Amino acid sequence: MGSNDASSFFLEVPLTHEQLELMKRTVSRSARGHLVGRKFIKVYGPIGAGAQSVTWDTFLPPVMANIDLLGEAEQQPVHTQRRAILNIPQIYKDFILYGRDIAASHDHDSSENHNYPSHDRGHNHNHHGCICMPLDLSALVNAVVQCAKKEDDMIFSGLPEMGIPGLTNVEGRNIQPMKDWSILGNGFQDVVEAAQKLTDVGFYGPYAMVMSPHLYALLHRVYEKTGVLEIKSIKALIKGGVFQSSVLKSDVAIVVAMDQSNMDLVIGQDMRVSYWGPENLNHRFRVWESAVLRIKCPQAICTIEP
Repeated sequence: MGSNDASSFFLEVPLTHEQLELMKRTVSRSARGHLVGRKFIKVYGPIGAGAQSVTWDTFLPPVMANIDLLGEAEQQPVHTQRRAILNIPQIYKDFILYGRDIAASHDHDSSENHNYPSHDRGHNHNHHGCICMPLDLSALVNAVVQCAKKEDDMIFSGLPEMGIPGLTNVEGRNIQPMKDWSILGNGFQDVVEAAQKLTDVGFYGPYAMVMSPHLYALLHRVYEKTGVLEIKSIKALIKGGVFQSSVLKSDVAIVVAMDQSNMDLVIGQDMRVSYWGPENLNHRFRVWESAVLRIKCPQAICTIEP
């Protein structure tokens, strides 16, 4: 029989406490720098790594409240139009840290604890005379970036195979036919008309906007005799922020009324890194999260598309 110590059943992570903390900070910093959807969609949660589903309520467009002296006027209360159960998928990407690199980084940590003369510390030699290297986390950053892109892809395009709609394809959204944005002023005019469509059905902002990099580049032109960029005029209208995302490959722009009552991003487990185990004397890790977009009022979305 093996040891009765419960810890013997778990794989020992081959990293120091300081290295694990550095990995956590790297995940957080890299995710914040690359996640686009979370810049304008409110987060609900985290509700726990074990959460596999969440209720999904949809609502009709808002109707103005009543006002009278006695509070007896007939009215339609805000209520759920439809309730369903939404599965929460996992997003993940594995990466490898090589055993020799980890060993060298441990030597580096050890060398920093010795009282070497200052001119020797700069070379980071260990007590065996080997050159020591800090742990390179480029593979971790790459995995985080890929998970961030996949989260944004789910937000914008959905997961049709799982019955999860995205901002660009949810039924009931408003659609503004796209003009030729290569003609100066057409982009701004489309955004004005998209915002007007949202206003007409009761969504008064603040609005946020996201588009493909190609469209974003087209908006960086100056109106004749004004010195004003077209995108600056758009940002004056779209107070919640104007963003670009590389996962939007086609010429599509999205304008949303960004209130949490219209949509939110349900987080089960927020993005983290976990140890998978040893593999050919190297070490496999996984960056993962669980999340799903919950569109509560499709009419709060307007896509600008050809």
